[in-house]
Amino acid sequence: MAREPPCGSRAPSANRTKFPLTGGAISLTGQDDYYKTRISISYSNDPKSNTDFSPLVDSADIHDLDPGHTCVKIPDAPPRVVAGANATLQITYKADWDAPHLQTFYACADITYVAAADFNLRIPCFNHTVPGEDNEAAAKSVGATSKQSAADNPEPSASAIVGHGQQMGGAAMAGAIVGSLGGASALVAMAILHRRKKQKERSLRLARMEENARREAYPGDKPAP
Repeated sequence: MAREPPCGSRAPSANRTKFPLTGGAISLTGQDDYYKTRISISYSNDPKSNTDFSPLVDSADIHDLDPGHTCVKIPDAPPRVVAGANATLQITYKADWDAPHLQTFYACADITYVAAADFNLRIPCFNHTVPGEDNEAAAKSVGATSKQSAADNPEPSASAIVGHGQQMGGAAMAGAIVGSLGGASALVAMAILHRRKKQKERSLRLARMEENARREAYPGDKPAP
């Protein structure tokens, strides 16, 4: 289970990933909304608990992440850490994929530091996300308000507005983002977040079926809130 601290499971790591002493980054890849993300580090060769880790990145810009790719810069290693030293990066995050409430999940990557000059990988680490379910819910709420406002205060049609600008397509946007970061020394190290969305959708579908059955049995009742 990815919920078992400190690294999601007790399975040992098969190998270590080379990571630069300076200028490092990691790519977070999520397939659903996730929150309260924090990146920590342990300089122990075999960390066993959360107390073995110290916070490394805990900023507001990674506390509410949408599905897609998010590039996070990692602080340079402290002076006492030299090339050849081992460490483990830990990601903790919260999501409601398995339950109607937020739960904490864990992921780790074992690394070996190398001098930046000896780190020859050029893997692009970029930011490209899509709106998550919480954004869609907020948009629907705003959309309902906007429709009422539009009815009261008519605006020019969409076709008239489009002529004033050109929207960048998804592929072009991704290309622009990659191009701007292609020269950065980055490493896609970890955190392919586990997708539990199907289970959530199945639960919601069952709930709707139960509600529909209840309405058919008791047509006079109002829908449940």
